[in-house]
Amino acid sequence: MLIGQIILIMISYIPNTIQRIYLVLTLDFEKSPLRLRIEIFSGEVTFIMTTFQSSLSFYIYATIGGTLFRQTLKRLLRHMFNKKYSVKRQRYETKFQTSSCAFLPSDE
Repeated sequence: MLIGQIILIMISYIPNTIQRIYLVLTLDFEKSPLRLRIEIFSGEVTFIMTTFQSSLSFYIYATIGGTLFRQTLKRLLRHMFNKKYSVKRQRYETKFQTSSCAFLPSDE
């Protein structure tokens, strides 16, 4: 699993490295505005690919990792879902009770 993660990190850094080498080699050339925009865009794309690799370890462990990690993750997600669902249900019940109480006749 660690070897797979290292390989993914290396693969995600290759485009950024190539793009930076290209920028250094073409630093002295005069570039058109279109070419500058393309270089900026490619730099942003390779930067996103480089930062995306930091989240890959979570997905690697979630899919390939041990059963203990998956069980803990499922338990956490269930807890978060149940907590969110119970809060929504309480809000709905409170809203329903408030609106139904508004139509009750007063004792005055």
